[in-house]
Order: sequence, then C-alpha cells, then structure tokens
Amino acid sequence: MRIAKIDIESFRGIPRHCSLDFRDKKGNVCSAIIYGGNGSGKSSIVDAIEYNLQGRIERSEKILIFRRPSAQCMSYVDYKDAITTIEFDNGIINNRSIVFGYDEKMNLITYQRIPEDFLPEYKYSPIVLRRNDIISFNMCEVARKQLLLSQFFYDFNTKLKVEDDPVVLELKEKLLSLKSQRKEWSAEIINITKLPKEEVNKNFNNNFLAFIKSQVAPIGEFAFSKAKMIKKTIHPNDYKRVIKLAQDVSKISEEIKSLNHSISSTKTVKDWDESQKFTVLNDAYEKSGKYLSDAFKEITNADYVDNIKLSIANKSTTSFEIEVTLVNGVSILPEKIFSEANYDLMILLLYISMIRVSAEKGQEKVLVLDDVLQSVDATIRTKFMSYILREFYDWQLFITCHDRAWLNQLRHLFNNPTKGGRHQFKEFDIVKWSFDGGPIIDNAGKDECLKKALNTNDINIIASTAGPFLEMICEKLSGFLNCQISRNPDDKYTIGDLWKGVKSALLNIGLEKEVKDINDFMFIRNMVGCHYSSWAEETSDFEILSFANAVQSLYDKTFCDECMSWVSGKFYENNKSCHCGKLNYRKIRKE
Repeated sequence: MRIAKIDIESFRGIPRHCSLDFRDKKGNVCSAIIYGGNGSGKSSIVDAIEYNLQGRIERSEKILIFRRPSAQCMSYVDYKDAITTIEFDNGIINNRSIVFGYDEKMNLITYQRIPEDFLPEYKYSPIVLRRNDIISFNMCEVARKQLLLSQFFYDFNTKLKVEDDPVVLELKEKLLSLKSQRKEWSAEIINITKLPKEEVNKNFNNNFLAFIKSQVAPIGEFAFSKAKMIKKTIHPNDYKRVIKLAQDVSKISEEIKSLNHSISSTKTVKDWDESQKFTVLNDAYEKSGKYLSDAFKEITNADYVDNIKLSIANKSTTSFEIEVTLVNGVSILPEKIFSEANYDLMILLLYISMIRVSAEKGQEKVLVLDDVLQSVDATIRTKFMSYILREFYDWQLFITCHDRAWLNQLRHLFNNPTKGGRHQFKEFDIVKWSFDGGPIIDNAGKDECLKKALNTNDINIIASTAGPFLEMICEKLSGFLNCQISRNPDDKYTIGDLWKGVKSALLNIGLEKEVKDINDFMFIRNMVGCHYSSWAEETSDFEILSFANAVQSLYDKTFCDECMSWVSGKFYENNKSCHCGKLNYRKIRKE
C-alpha cells in the first residue's frame, strides 16, 4: 500500500485544501522530493502523512504536544477540524481527522482523533525521521536510552517513557495548567470569605469541600451549635458561589493527584517485570547493529573502523551504548573519535536500520526524511542518499529539503543509475506560504515552466523563461552525456561554458535539427531572454516563439516523461538513452 495521493485541510500550517498527487503520467506511484524554504509548510505535509497513516505526530499519540508545533491550524479563530485523506495505489482511501473543541471550565483545548488506531500496514515503527530524532538521542542519558529507542518499536508497547518524551511533557504542561486554574479559583474563595490564604492552600489534598463548609456559612443560618462557632458568615449568594468553587477545587485536586502519579510512573523504571520486557528487543537491536556497521563504513570510508556494535543493558536495565572497535583492536565511544557530522550520520543510520528491521516484520516500505541531513557534510550526505537509493530501491521515499544546491544533487542522484538511483520521483516546489492560504505548491517542478509560459501567449514571459530553461537543460545534459567542459576555478558554469560541449554531444546522437534551431535563435536568449537592449525590442514575436519552441523540442527529445529521466550514457558507450528506453539514440560519429 503505497501513497498515491494526500489531501490536507486545516492541519497545522495548511488552512485551506492542499493536495499532492504522487503518481506519474502513467499512474504509477513515485517517490517525492518536496522543496521549500524554512517555514514554507514542508513539515506540515510530513506530519499530515504520518498522522493519517499512524495516528501520531512526531511519534506521539498526543496531538497537542508541549513545546512542539500544534496540529491545530492557527489561521482560524474558532476550532476547525483538521482533515487528512490518503488514497493508496490499490484504490483504498483512509480518512483521519482531528475534532477540536474548548473546555471553558478547565480552560483547555480538547481534541479527538478519528479514528484512533493504526493502519495495520503501518503499525510496527515510525515512517518519519526528523532532525529532532538525532538531537533527542544526543540529549538522552546513557542509562535511559533504551526507553527512548523502545518508542521506535510501536509493537513493543511499553508504558515506560523518558522525561522529555512528548507524552510526559504534555502531562507536565497539563499539570501546570490545572494548578494555575486551582490557584485562580482558590484566590476567588479567599477574596469572598477573607479566610487565611495559608489555611486554604494547605487543605487542597484533604476533603476541601468539607473544610470550606466548616469555615463559612450563609448569614442567618445556625447549623452549628454555639460550642462550634462558624468562623465566617457571608451573603447567601456568595455562599453558593464559594461552595461551587470548592467543589471545582476538590475535583481538580484529584486530577492533579492523578497526573502526579502518572508522571512519576512514566519517567522512571520502577516495575522490574516491566523493565524485563526490553530483552525481547535484543534480536531487533542485533540486526540493526549489523546494518548500521556496514552502512557507516561504506558511506564514510572510515578504514580505521573495524566494527560498530550496540551495547544493551550493560550499565542499567535500560542503558544503551554504541561501541566502535578500531582496526587496532581498541574499543571506544563514537563521540570520542568521530566528528559531529559522522556522529550524527551514525545516529541517523541507527534509526534507518531500526526502520528497516520493522519492514522485515511486514510494515509497508515507506520512508520520510524530513531535512535530516542539515549537520552532515555535503560529500557524506551524497553518499548517504546513494546508499538509501540503492538499499531502499523498492521503497517509496519522501525527501524534504530547503537548500537549492542539495535539491539539484537529489535530482541528479534520483536520475543517475550509477549513483544507486532508479527511483521514479516527482518534485513538489513550495513557491510560497501565507498564514491565511498555507503553501502554494508547483507539483510540476521546473521542467514544466517553459510549457506553462508558452500557454500564456505572453511574449515577454516566454522570452524570459526560455533562456534559463535552456541553461537548465544544458546543465543536466552536460553531466548525463559526459560533455567536455573547460573547467572554471569555482566549478560554476554558464550556458557559454556548457553549450559547446552539449552541442557536440547532441550532434553525435543525431539531434542536428534541434541544435541548428537553437543556434539560429541563440541571440534571443542573450539579448531578449536575459539582457535589455534597445534593438531587441524590434525582435519579432515569431523569432521569440521559434526559439522557445526549439528549446522545448530539445527538452522533449532528451527528457523522458514516462520514466522521468534524462538521456544519459558513458563517454565510450554507443547508445544514449533514458532509463526505460523510450528515448534511445545511437552514437553516429566519434566524440
């Protein structure tokens, strides 16, 4: 069950209807790259996918999480329901919503997940990895790390939590809210009755209602004997208000007591029988450790590392450590030898390996990487993605990024079989985000921009689009056709650097007409598409349209819209083709 389409409305930073279709033109489900700046709504889309499939956000069953982004859309003053709908490749549709409300008495936002349970196909482990997962691992003390990692195996179903677990944080937040409300009500009681503050506060955990009744009575009521005089008498209307407040304080004090017990029982391992359950995870950790060790050595080329293994319960019942064995036999903690980038990569690979183990149990092969490579060096992240594309070749991948250079690398990796990629993918560019409208998404990617410009019939738009579009084609083909380029010191190239090599490669595979048409009208790109000149204003609409159509024709001859790949081939190969073979050219002369 792969994700074919998702519809989102009134969820986090998406107030209005937002739809992403992950199918190609043939209807086949693809992987996806979601590009946008910080704060553009990428994580809202990721959270919606996770919530729909697993009923959780950031792995927590709690929807309104303390110090985490709220699932409630703040664009609305009232409490509008959040709606997510996913259509799978087998036609099944899954709807999951959040019904929000407000409890005036408790001064709390309420919510209800509908439905509550997991989808059976996604019940074993999280499908999303975030930068915060790496941070949480680093912040958690060794003696409690198994508590953190056990939350990664949903079928393990332990009630034990670490102190910074979202569930515990929400309990603490609710506790603070209840105490604040009790303080407010007790202050009103003190103001009406003039009772000493210390006496009122110290009786919260006793029978508070009985205490208040023993201290005050309405004027004119002599329910007590003269031997047991009432300390205060107040107006009957005030007495009714005080009794109502005392009942509320008694009720909220019971809730506070229950919350304190829940917090105490979830943040520490007190039940030995419960903690013994962790031994059932040893097999999963052993498999994860093997994947981790092999992947880390491959990606980093750390020839001084012999092995990486996971050390379970050596320091406490719930302790967890990673041990690195060097080629000289020395065992050392990774933080004492690895750079920050390599250490973060190791933690990321640990989580990846755990998800991979869960897939072996039967979970659907869907993985979302939400900007997880921020602290990893460019060379390492490229090798990491090559590893993912190769080892997870039969998975549906969702990658978010905010860096355009990394976006270009991702495109290349997904399209390049020699780098491990054979993934069909669609690109979704978030053009902008607004508080009222949410993200505006161009799901056609940059490759469709010239076609859109031609459809406008606006000569100025067509002229200004065709030149950069041709430059993009040249940048792609120069790599995929292994074109010869005079190297620049900063490795940045313009069309002037690229076109000569690309033109030669195109002529070698028989695209003479496309080359001639572009050569004939290249001045359009230089004088109209990119620069201003007075004589360019006299350029005819026919010339501009001819140039744009020539560029579009070249694109259609070199980029396959079925397998979403560029024509490619090594220097010495006779054939240049796309992945599926629809576009196939035979070299007709020597380079």
